[in-house]
Amino acid sequence: MAPELLERAIELVRTRYPDFGPTLAGEQLAQREGITLGRETLRKAMIAAGLWSSSRKRRPKVHPPRERRPCSGELVQGDGSPH
Repeated sequence: MAPELLERAIELVRTRYPDFGPTLAGEQLAQREGITLGRETLRKAMIAAGLWSSSRKRRPKVHPPRERRPCSGELVQGDGSPH
C-alpha cells in the first residue's frame, strides 16, 4: 500500500465523506474516485486520523438492579413486584 494513496484517500474522506463509516466510504472511494482499499485498512487509517471512533458506546442497562431482601428467610414473589 502506497502511503500517498492512503493519505489521498483519508483527505477525500475528510472533505467529501466526513459522516461515512469505513465500509460506505470505501465503496464510494472505489466507485467515484477509483481508489480501492480494504475495509480494515481504511478503518484503521480513519481511526488514526480521528475520523472514526474505534469503540462503540455501551448501551445503558434497561432495568436497574433489585434491592437486596432484608431477611434471609423471606418468601420471594414470583411476579417480581417490590410490594
